[in-house]
Amino acid sequence: MRHTLLAVMAVMVFVVPVQAQTVPEQLDTVLMALSNELGENIGFANIDDFSFTPQTFDSTSLGCPDPNAFYVDMVVQGFEFEVTYAGDVYIYRVAADETIVQRCDRFTAPPETSPCAAVVTVRQGDTLSAISRRCGVAIDTLARVNNIDDPTRIFVGQQLSIPGGGDFAVNTVGNVPIVSVFPVNAPVGSTLNVTVNGFPANAEIVVGFGQNADNYIEERTIETDGFGGAFTQLTVPGYAATSTGWLVIAETEDGSVRTVSNVVFTGANLFTEADIYLISLGTAPGGEGLGCGDEVVAVPVNLEPTVAPLRGAFTVLLGGDFDVDDDLYNALAGSALTFEEASILGGRATVRLRGNLPAAGTCDVPRIIAQLRQTALQFSTVHSVEILVNGQPLDDVLSVED
Repeated sequence: MRHTLLAVMAVMVFVVPVQAQTVPEQLDTVLMALSNELGENIGFANIDDFSFTPQTFDSTSLGCPDPNAFYVDMVVQGFEFEVTYAGDVYIYRVAADETIVQRCDRFTAPPETSPCAAVVTVRQGDTLSAISRRCGVAIDTLARVNNIDDPTRIFVGQQLSIPGGGDFAVNTVGNVPIVSVFPVNAPVGSTLNVTVNGFPANAEIVVGFGQNADNYIEERTIETDGFGGAFTQLTVPGYAATSTGWLVIAETEDGSVRTVSNVVFTGANLFTEADIYLISLGTAPGGEGLGCGDEVVAVPVNLEPTVAPLRGAFTVLLGGDFDVDDDLYNALAGSALTFEEASILGGRATVRLRGNLPAAGTCDVPRIIAQLRQTALQFSTVHSVEILVNGQPLDDVLSVED
């Protein structure tokens, strides 16, 4: 599908002046979250401007995972809001039913104009701070727009896009091709907003992922507008989880004009390992421990990269696809259980499983309970856990099986 930049923006993003009367009701939830964050009472009349984009997310993280939190893999309909307040822009994502709100980013609003051109080239002795003062653009804004993770590291000859500079507002940067990506770090499955500028007008542009400009996988073809700009959205593909060094590449179909983002997509927000719990038979000191003098033992396992490690750990445990030491016992080996979903509220995890448990004798009942409970309790945000099997409490199911 091909669109000009202006056409895409008209369809994808709804920019609403604060004076407008009809606004999404989810904005109230966002403003409440912003008020709590800043310790102020911020209402609709207080904000400078906002925009919103309907989106579909694939987990309760809404594409903005906190490394210290845990999420459920499920489809969530919602919105992304960009709210401008007191000179700063806040990016929030909220579920359509308003049960989940995530603040994804905050940055200084760019100036309307800058004394600099739309693109500046870093000179010998330049620093980002010096360019910030020279162009009248905040350092944070320069870093965000140019996908600079470390503001102390720029290099001579590097070309920086300047918000409000030259013809930036009409999406043209002369003959210098630029591809900008937001957010700068994104786990597999999340959505990236990709903007290209400085390409030939009305040209077909190939956009893809790769680890360098000469070796990438094409994701889609878009068409630039009359100014040489275009906008599209990409979903971070699964293969990008295999390494941390992924870039967005954009080039004309004939390869005559090419550029890459300076963003390195990181797996820092993804979990690749966790523990499952097995049983060491009869080894508890003094015969204590579980019902038959057993101990529950943590066993590290690898996960497919995920923002939901609780789901990942249970999937491995119930699937049985792991190596077991001869001296450890898996009381769930004969089960036909699958992980359905989990939620964490106020430190209490509710884990829902579906399927059948094996016949459990006097010793296996506490073993099964311990394996499942400890697999959930390993995570720092989980303080207590309820296990449901086919909607019934685990203890009730085991009492029937016994």
